[in-house]
Amino acid sequence: MLAYVRECDGERTVVVLSFRDRPVALPVDAPHRVLCSSTLRRDGVVDAGTELEPHEGLVLAPDV
Repeated sequence: MLAYVRECDGERTVVVLSFRDRPVALPVDAPHRVLCSSTLRRDGVVDAGTELEPHEGLVLAPDV
């Protein structure tokens, strides 16, 4: 898994990429809004209880 944060002009975006062939826990500690997903089945809000699907990628924003 690769996860990183991008910040610009006070806006924060989290990118999470799973390279595993099985589900893996999403490494966030608070709810985040899904901006973009590599799967069309994911939208809305994700949190610490969410699992990434195998080879899934997400772009997230803090849900404030």
